[in-house]
Amino acid sequence: MVVNLEDIIFSLPLPLVLVDSRGIILEANQKFETLSNSSKKYIVGEKLSECLFSNPAHSRKMEHWLKKSHENCMEIHNLDIGSFRFFLSPLYSSGKETGTVILITHHERTLNENFSVFLKGLFHELRNPLTGIKGSAELILKLRKFDEDLARVLIKEIERVERLINNINSSFDFSRINVKKLNIHKILNRILTLLKSNIKKTCIRINKEFDPTLPEIYVDEDRIIQAFLNILKNSLEAMEESTIKILTIRTGYSLQIKNFIYIKIKDTGKGMTNDELKNVFIPFYTLKRKEQDLECT
Repeated sequence: MVVNLEDIIFSLPLPLVLVDSRGIILEANQKFETLSNSSKKYIVGEKLSECLFSNPAHSRKMEHWLKKSHENCMEIHNLDIGSFRFFLSPLYSSGKETGTVILITHHERTLNENFSVFLKGLFHELRNPLTGIKGSAELILKLRKFDEDLARVLIKEIERVERLINNINSSFDFSRINVKKLNIHKILNRILTLLKSNIKKTCIRINKEFDPTLPEIYVDEDRIIQAFLNILKNSLEAMEESTIKILTIRTGYSLQIKNFIYIKIKDTGKGMTNDELKNVFIPFYTLKRKEQDLECT
């Protein structure tokens, strides 16, 4: 089996970027594209510090350590700048040092360093299923009849709260995953049922473009539900003041990567600012929105 460098770079589980002696991006993997919220064709040729940071002090610090690594041919580990942690190593080509290889992770703060962030995140994770339970119960009362689908959603969400509490009891260990083969469309439909009350109240039209030929995939059910629930809730909130309110969910096979599927979510909301986009992957980052009751006209 012959594996080329491009395949290795793509397969790495962390964002990786190669820069030249001036800090100009030469190559980057898909994880870095996601991190920087930019396609590779737009970031190659740009300065790394400018792609990642809007804060000039952070940019200067990044450039300082890149220069230091290059000039001294030295590795630099656990370099914390802003919300990121960097690992720098000299890039050699034909035995000559020509730039720097950089791996990136998010800066992990300990519980003691910022207990309030942990609590806010915990309350956020608990609030989602509780909001779904409340919305479903309100809908049952409004319909004044038994709805089996809503009842099943209530039970599943209560069970999810119980599992989250069990995780807390297990020494705050959220790293354990429980994967099994599931139908992604059933998961998405379950989440939409959970948000049925919100969708109806805000008059949003749901456009489902599901590929029925997709196979079951290995996922951690609780985690995938939490992830998509957060995304879809954000979409609903973003469309609260929109004239046109359409939420489109599309699934299908990836054309570029074999054995991958995609799930695309598009809304007609107001979108995010550049500063908000740069912070979107920071754990527990949120934009506080004032809750309001909206009526259909």
